[in-house]
Amino acid sequence: SLSSTRFFKTVRGTYKGGGEVVTKVLAKYDIPLQLEKQYEQTLNELKQKLSVIPNALAYVEFWETEKAAYLLRQHVRYNLYDRLSTRPLLSNIEKKWIAFQLLRALDDGWYRKVSHGDIKSENVLLTGWNWAFLTDYAPFKPTELPLVSTCQIM
Repeated sequence: SLSSTRFFKTVRGTYKGGGEVVTKVLAKYDIPLQLEKQYEQTLNELKQKLSVIPNALAYVEFWETEKAAYLLRQHVRYNLYDRLSTRPLLSNIEKKWIAFQLLRALDDGWYRKVSHGDIKSENVLLTGWNWAFLTDYAPFKPTELPLVSTCQIM
């Protein structure tokens, strides 16, 4: 298990071909959700748009069972949050290189009308050569809070 929140649990695993993957699991508990019908087309469109952006890493598979919904993407070892605090520390030129790549990913996404929805250092993945990937695009996240109660978000 990589992390766990109220709605999502993130786990690392091995894909059929042998590569490492990250799976985000949305447990449904007792809520009768039918996410596949609602989000499958959106996630497929997003995957197609992001496939041509070099610094974007999209979910490659989505499936749903009675108890949970699953999002699958490639695993990259480091995220920006962890890398900023490990030695050797990033030099100024490395930080500029990472910032440039993120700006290119955002610009390419804007050109293709894709918004991220959840930009934070944990969603910026880094390879050993400091190639940066913006990941965990969240077009399904709510953009407005309900006026009555914030517990109605999901």
